[in-house]
Amino acid sequence: YGVSGRQRFSEIADPRELARVLASDMRCRGRKYLDSYEAAKALSRADLSLPEGADREAIEKSYGLTFFYEKRHPELFAPEFLHLTFVEFLAAEQIYTTLARAIEINSTSEFAEGLILWWKEFDYLFSGADLSDQVLEFFKYKVESNHDHLPKETILSTMLEWLFSAYLDKGMVYSAGSTDIDNCVVKASRLFVGYWRLMKCLRPDESIIDTLDPNERIDFFHFLRIASRNSDVPLSFRNENLALCDLRDLDLSYCDLSGADLSQSNLSYTRLRECNLEGANLLCSCLDMADFTGAHMDGACIAY
Repeated sequence: YGVSGRQRFSEIADPRELARVLASDMRCRGRKYLDSYEAAKALSRADLSLPEGADREAIEKSYGLTFFYEKRHPELFAPEFLHLTFVEFLAAEQIYTTLARAIEINSTSEFAEGLILWWKEFDYLFSGADLSDQVLEFFKYKVESNHDHLPKETILSTMLEWLFSAYLDKGMVYSAGSTDIDNCVVKASRLFVGYWRLMKCLRPDESIIDTLDPNERIDFFHFLRIASRNSDVPLSFRNENLALCDLRDLDLSYCDLSGADLSQSNLSYTRLRECNLEGANLLCSCLDMADFTGAHMDGACIAY
């Protein structure tokens, strides 16, 4: 690619939306740039484009985004952010904006249009690279800064309702994109893990599982059992109420279970390597063949 182009594009209705769309696609790919084909595809999906004639400087100066042009094809551009932080913030904002719009649509729709919109979009936005801790922090910031417009409790309750009313039952995946069952399972696991992490970052020190009914708990841990075998992303169950839960054969290695109530739960054959169990309550839990190698258990109660 040659020197950054100085051409002008046609009027852009919402430069920030354009920057978010590009950043979201970059985040999924785990980098801060796209080639010309990837950029065109990402913008086309969002019904956006960059025809000639618009003032590109607003985007470059405001969002740290530069457009590079192919020397032989000046009509093709490749966008790149100056720093990964721009990508992570704008991608988090896209997740929040999409979810907020879906909740608003669903509140006035008789056909669960918002539920379908969010399902389709999180399938895309959570695909590819796993959500980074920084993306989660930026998402949490967006939620808290817009609390008066859309309370955190509304977001969390809606996400939980949609998770159990539609997504888990259908296997999380909106579009398989492949006939390869193994790939589909890996994608479903990544979506489930990302979905949980997004919810848990809004309530990091309080139990979410405690709000689930018995059948929802069964469904949740059934899917977690699948996801834990196909994802190596550590999850947080900090201060979660997991008492009396069936946690058999889960891989919770490196997860945060500090302060969790695991009393009378079934942890048979569960892998808890390097797990944070500080202050956890494992009173009367079934620990047959559980693997605690390297687990951090300061203050944990494991008496029978």
